[in-house]
Amino acid sequence: MKIWDPASGELTATLIGEQANRNSPRSLSFSPDGKLLACVASSGEIGIWNLATSQRERTMRAGSTQPHVFAVAFGPDSKWVGSGGARAR
Repeated sequence: MKIWDPASGELTATLIGEQANRNSPRSLSFSPDGKLLACVASSGEIGIWNLATSQRERTMRAGSTQPHVFAVAFGPDSKWVGSGGARAR
């Protein structure tokens, strides 16, 4: 995944790691403080990326009752991440 500065058009970060390389992102959300990026991958994993280091800090799964995650969002204080999706049939 790549992060771009829309004002200058410059590439500011390339996020590396297993999740960025093998799974397509479904949803991205920047934290309100601008330090983190949450990404839902096609595998259903939710990755939290540190934008200063371009490294994944944490990987989460919504669990077996919600394997198909389509959306992710940070809370207003950047301390919480919510996800939404569909249950398995």
